[in-house]
Amino acid sequence: GCRDEFTFLTLKKYGISAYLNGCTTLTLENMVVNNKKDTVYCVDVPEFFSQYIPDNYRQNLRYTSHIFKDITGETVNFACGLLTEYCNNAKLVITSRLHCAVPCYAMGIPVIFISSEFSYRYSWLEDFLTVYTPDKWHMINWLGDCISNNKKALLAKDMMLSIVMERIE
Repeated sequence: GCRDEFTFLTLKKYGISAYLNGCTTLTLENMVVNNKKDTVYCVDVPEFFSQYIPDNYRQNLRYTSHIFKDITGETVNFACGLLTEYCNNAKLVITSRLHCAVPCYAMGIPVIFISSEFSYRYSWLEDFLTVYTPDKWHMINWLGDCISNNKKALLAKDMMLSIVMERIE
């Protein structure tokens, strides 16, 4: 199972059996139970992007980062803490980080994924989550992408989860 199209095509080129599945964080359980949240998280969003954020989102905006220099081995606790915070408080997550966008999306949190350029790492994601590059920032759907509204993403999530479970067994 390859996380991106480049890896998939490279393996196939050399006759190695492979399939494209994307990031396994897509299998995270939907954790959103309270829809009355009001915090909009901007995770590693460049400061100049704020000009695109509508005024009605600015009052509950919280800037944060996933850049974590770990020398203690606490990376997993840090990540779990952030994801728990988002589940408990996020109305929306705006991020430039793939490994923030996909877990939040999988857990049912609306996501706006921005990037300064389109990367091969996002090729598997195009059917599930919009990747907004600067030429599309003026067209952002400010409600965010939500997995519960995407049958193809839900199907891929179920399929990936069953493959992971089969391999674990």
